[in-house]
Amino acid sequence: FPNTWVVVADSDEFHSFHVQDSKAPEVTIPGTSEKSLDIISVLAEARKRGKSILAGTFVDRVALNCSLAPILQDPCIWNQFPKKSNITREILDGSTSKILVHTANVRTTKGHHAVGHYKKVEPLFWWSSGFEVNHFKWTPSVIPKLERRVKVLKELGKAWYIQSERFLTFYHEHGKVCVADATPP
Repeated sequence: FPNTWVVVADSDEFHSFHVQDSKAPEVTIPGTSEKSLDIISVLAEARKRGKSILAGTFVDRVALNCSLAPILQDPCIWNQFPKKSNITREILDGSTSKILVHTANVRTTKGHHAVGHYKKVEPLFWWSSGFEVNHFKWTPSVIPKLERRVKVLKELGKAWYIQSERFLTFYHEHGKVCVADATPP
């Protein structure tokens, strides 16, 4: 089934789709006033455009007060973490380009930030800053996870511990997770 769509999302990621020139209907994200285009319609439009990879922007979602707030049963997660931030880019110095959806014949790299082993892939891409991977990682549990990650990766001699170490240093220095370019809800 090479033309079957694969939605790529980690357990702390939720996709939203915003494209001005799209004919896809808007839907309201349950429990919020936030809108997103209907994914089924977006995928149908992508197929009409001859695209098999939808890529966009990684958006870190944080609590209004910039704390590492726990996830609660209520209100919905979008209302608990209403601020958009660029922790990944500004603190971790990581990539904020992300593949959200692709057809089954496409292989992505680890982390789904790029396409692996593809020649002439550019025409297959539909990239939009309005395609967002909303990242709800920044809760109290992130500190011990990142501390363990730094320890293990250093022991293994893996250089990518540096991003986790950057965040821990920033958080211990500032006591919050917002960076200058966080936008209000």
